[in-house]
Amino acid sequence: MSQDFREGLFRGIRPLQKETEYQGRLAALEANCTNAYDLFKKYAYGSRDSGVIVHGDFRLDNMMFKYEADGTPIEVVFFDFQTICIGSPALDICRFMIFEAPTDLRHARWETSLRVYHDALANQMRGHQNRIPSLETVELDIRKKGIFAYYIYALCWPNLFSNRNGLDLISVPKLEGLNEEELQKAMEAHMQNVREWGGPKVTEMLAEVVRFMIDKNFIFEY
Repeated sequence: MSQDFREGLFRGIRPLQKETEYQGRLAALEANCTNAYDLFKKYAYGSRDSGVIVHGDFRLDNMMFKYEADGTPIEVVFFDFQTICIGSPALDICRFMIFEAPTDLRHARWETSLRVYHDALANQMRGHQNRIPSLETVELDIRKKGIFAYYIYALCWPNLFSNRNGLDLISVPKLEGLNEEELQKAMEAHMQNVREWGGPKVTEMLAEVVRFMIDKNFIFEY
């Protein structure tokens, strides 16, 4: 599982290794993704910096909207709280902006989205002014932990696009009884399947997320 996970993460990195603009800016991200199996839980639940209540599965499928007669949304209600926890706002903001927002909107409105989130957070914490994190604190926390969204969708998108195209889920190869040469060939074939699972669209989408994280100066610990 850990090797499959790493292969999925590097799927979005490899195209940028050939792009002049990005190839010299990937070292920290590559190191992070090499150790991502150990970092996953830390980003999800282990850090309480800028700790807020987060939904954990923040997407349009888990929202209901109320509209004015002209179609303007005026209220939103969230549901499906089985993954709710205390954590970084990055868990919700980055998952929503990466999964739900079109690429051009994500680039154009990223800073605006962070300000809107911070304004809403400050409004909910009225009366606790000394505990409201600054916009700079929230932004830094998101830059440090936003890669968690990339982890999620490197796992989810291949499965999602395979289902849409009527393809079977990728299966773990049977390795019992194989000699060393057969074992190596079986694992090489399996890793190639992991790299291609879901089709070239998945690779393109993951590469675009990597470009976005680098362009927005995400911080990749390792």
